[in-house]
Amino acid sequence: DSLDPAEHVRHGKLIAGAGRPPYPRRTMTWDELVRSLDTPNKTVWRETVHTLLTSLPASRDALLDGLLDEKPMVRAGCAAALDHADQDDVVEAALRKAGGDGDARVRHMALHALSCAPCKPDGCLVEDSVTLLVEAMLHDPSIRNRRRVAGELMWGQHGRTPQITAAFARILAEDSDQKLRHRAATYMASNDLPREGRHYGEWIGEWSARVEELEVL
Repeated sequence: DSLDPAEHVRHGKLIAGAGRPPYPRRTMTWDELVRSLDTPNKTVWRETVHTLLTSLPASRDALLDGLLDEKPMVRAGCAAALDHADQDDVVEAALRKAGGDGDARVRHMALHALSCAPCKPDGCLVEDSVTLLVEAMLHDPSIRNRRRVAGELMWGQHGRTPQITAAFARILAEDSDQKLRHRAATYMASNDLPREGRHYGEWIGEWSARVEELEVL
């Protein structure tokens, strides 16, 4: 069961059935709520992230402080909630630092926060968001993080720039992880065989064969 709040929160709203915030806001300060992110209960953790992100900007300072907490689940939750904050210089700098955290969950949440436009109040991203994604896909110590980023890039969600194309080509040339290779092959096959203007039945066979060919190169 993933801890990723993006699977349970869409643009600041809980998916139906995910539950209500676990604490009446009047009974806890923002700092106390942030510290309560240190919990093994995944449902409570997600709901607390939701409470904090839907309380922005009031919860902003407590979230920034929480990125420096000694507990990794606190740091991860704060990075997840800050995904929905206005990305000013202070928030961006804090998330960039969290992107180098020693815990893979914190890095994942921080990277998402720096690179997901739909979650932002103004829809704006940091200028080098694609570079951050590419660097994580190639070099993050966690293979799960690398796979996640590859999934965020494999369908051209952030464009088909030379930088992204070179990164996927490098994975096919150097990496043995099959999930990474499949995602790289999917991207590259779509580059090789554009589908625009063609019916599904006209391209799917050729495209699927190209994906399989690239995976085993």
